[in-house]
Amino acid sequence: MGHVYYHYPGDKQFSLYFVNPDPNRIVSEIIYDDDVAMEMRQCDLDEEFYVVYTSRVGGGAVKDLDFSLTDALERMEPDTGVIVTRFLEIYRGTVK
Repeated sequence: MGHVYYHYPGDKQFSLYFVNPDPNRIVSEIIYDDDVAMEMRQCDLDEEFYVVYTSRVGGGAVKDLDFSLTDALERMEPDTGVIVTRFLEIYRGTVK
């Protein structure tokens, strides 16, 4: 028995996006966006099907981002800001 991998074999930056046995459905799922790269595999377990993987491209290094978290939190609804702040605190606690 074969496997359908969540990450594209050979390049872990690509994650599973869509699976279907119909090549026409695969074509309809193709994303025409400069920020998305796609890979496709033809597989055969008990029947032939196609697997599409996608990855976001570009963006540059995190250190080059021009982003103010304080400004972003101030623009959020108060309840949303509290939730985001709690998530960030949890994240900070897990990476220490």
